[in-house]
Amino acid sequence: MDRPEHSYEWLEKNLNISKNNDIYFIKDAARLDYRIYDTPNSTLPYSKYSRKMEISDLLAIDTKVIHFGSLFGTFRVVPELSTNLEHAVFIRKHLVPTNSLVQRAANRIINKLGGAKNFIGLHIRVSDGFFMKFARPNIDKIYHQIIDTFTNLSPQEVDVLEGGTHDSDILVDDTVDLSKRQSRSIEIDNSSYQEIVNLNTLKEVKCRKPLHPTDKGVNTIIYIATDAESPRTNPLLFKFFNTFPCVFILDDFDQELAEIKSVRNAEDKTPLVSYLIPLLDATISANGFRFYGTPRSTFSKYIDKTLHPLYSGKELLIELE
Repeated sequence: MDRPEHSYEWLEKNLNISKNNDIYFIKDAARLDYRIYDTPNSTLPYSKYSRKMEISDLLAIDTKVIHFGSLFGTFRVVPELSTNLEHAVFIRKHLVPTNSLVQRAANRIINKLGGAKNFIGLHIRVSDGFFMKFARPNIDKIYHQIIDTFTNLSPQEVDVLEGGTHDSDILVDDTVDLSKRQSRSIEIDNSSYQEIVNLNTLKEVKCRKPLHPTDKGVNTIIYIATDAESPRTNPLLFKFFNTFPCVFILDDFDQELAEIKSVRNAEDKTPLVSYLIPLLDATISANGFRFYGTPRSTFSKYIDKTLHPLYSGKELLIELE
């Protein structure tokens, strides 16, 4: 329900829902406390959650409203029944940006990249917490996955292009304190992908550096969506810009962003560009023929599992974990 506020007073006044008599509160003991299952005796593990709840138990609660402390997390509610799986796919298919300003800006930039499926899309998150601590190894894995899949560069050539920093780039940043938060190892898909960039289209894309004379894989167009400050001069991303001549970021498209930068809230004139940019970045990167995201990033997973399949015309799969 779309409502102007979330106070209990509003619920009582407008829907006759009493906080004391009509609401059953399920409180969280931790951020990832409970996981909800639609199948009794499900064999799927709790995963990162602490305890199990079943929908059948929730249905037995005789109140107008069940109030959850949080439903944060991927598959907090596990859809194992076929009808619920179909509903989950339906919801996923409709979690797509439809803002006309975002769509127009995205289409203009995608055209500058040679069109949809003409580039590799990346989402690299580096600016906070876990992502700051693991920025270097995460970026290094993505970089080498692209190198190994699309280019014929020798290890010696790659070492020079990286700046001779590979040994340090695979280390986490120990200056970032994650306190009690634990990391887990991340496996990157090593499936082989054929480089399919149209060379005729490549001629129409204005790359920032001269093209590689013999290795067409090095000339693959790459779009990086990132929260890194000053991406083109950021040391974390140096290896991408130094290796591939056709790497682009959102900052390269000022003219295409003019309309979206002018948008303001009608009520208080607050600029809305900062809210729209993440959706724009996601839309662009998801339109590549291949997408690489940041491990453990919910937004990367959203692009990889929802937007990219939908924009690529692939089947939308629900992978329970």
